[in-house]
Amino acid sequence: MIKNKTIISSGNGNYHMIFTATEIFKRKQLKLLICGLYPTKFFTILYNKVKFIIPSDKISIRKDKIPEIKIYSIWVSEVIIKLSNFFFKNFFKFLDNRIEYYGFIIFQKISLLVLKNLNLNDVKIFHFRSGFGGNCLKYLKKNKILTICDHGIAHPQIINYLIKNKGKFPKDNYKFYHNDYLELVEDDIKNSDYVLVNSNFVKKTFIKSNIPSKKIFVLEQGVEDKFLNTLKNKKISNKNKELKILFAGSLTERKGIFDIQKSLGYLKKTNFKIHLAGPLNLVTKSKLNRLLTDDKVVYHGNLNKKKLSKLMLNSDILILPSYVEGSPRVIFEAMACGCVIITTNNSGSIVKNNINGKIIIPGKPKQIANALKYYIKNKNIVKNIANRNKKLIINKFNQKAYGKKLIEIYNKINV
Repeated sequence: MIKNKTIISSGNGNYHMIFTATEIFKRKQLKLLICGLYPTKFFTILYNKVKFIIPSDKISIRKDKIPEIKIYSIWVSEVIIKLSNFFFKNFFKFLDNRIEYYGFIIFQKISLLVLKNLNLNDVKIFHFRSGFGGNCLKYLKKNKILTICDHGIAHPQIINYLIKNKGKFPKDNYKFYHNDYLELVEDDIKNSDYVLVNSNFVKKTFIKSNIPSKKIFVLEQGVEDKFLNTLKNKKISNKNKELKILFAGSLTERKGIFDIQKSLGYLKKTNFKIHLAGPLNLVTKSKLNRLLTDDKVVYHGNLNKKKLSKLMLNSDILILPSYVEGSPRVIFEAMACGCVIITTNNSGSIVKNNINGKIIIPGKPKQIANALKYYIKNKNIVKNIANRNKKLIINKFNQKAYGKKLIEIYNKINV
């Protein structure tokens, strides 16, 4: 067990590194959590007076078991990015990207000021989210503090290629940024001492992008306590006359939503309902008319965690035919709710074919349809897998298990 403290920098949003900080705090090793919007007492008072465009439940869910004295909230960065997304994302993508880039820069600069005003004598590790490090890394290197870059999706050099080529890897070296801030992400990956990724799929994309294997650690995130607590005393419904299929996440090309639309053509005489939950922009919406107007499809909009967990509990199958991911939290959560999973190897999940669900090839709508037909005809198998998945997540992929494995990585590098 290391005696030195760790600084966690989770960046903007409800990222998994907030519960990471909680686990480090439980082990008395947390120096400080630097994060985006967080429901501190000050922010709650400010929110009630100003009313940001972000719903209060999206912020309140971030609260965890960490004393406020251990938290520094850089809320201005996230507010700027959210405002930009709200006004420009659908029609002025370039402008939105530039503002998002400067939102990251603001977070980096304020983080550096925080670090310069902090006593670092007892700090050994700076564990931060990619894109939010910047010049902090140079400063910390001078202070002989190890840096771990936490990255949750494929390497930025090849994300766009994987999307445009339906999950296929490039044969040669490839580099293309479709967002300005991804340059910041790659700089952090290069300049950190180590990289922590959430799946072997992500590690594969890093090695393809010439990141040394010895620099990379893999650790699946699992499910946080707050989510598991919402499931207590709730029973999974196995009484659906028709299979309830859930897609949860952004309705985008990257997540295979157009393949789900095409799969309907192979499922005309099949008894099921597909429930969609997640954000949908206007451009993509215009291309999904066949899916959204199908009488077998229900679109719920972008749900909060409470409503989404309720929908998961009453679903039989989660489908996520992604071209590129990291290791989506939604798959762990759906498994904890007793869902069978249909996904791709590119999702980077822990799903094993015919054990936790079906692994299909990305970009193959007919394989989606065939997987669904199989479970529709074999509902008894759905029930067995549902129980298996729930036990697996609760017992082996919980927050405590994640914290234990992370400390082991800290100990390994701190020699």
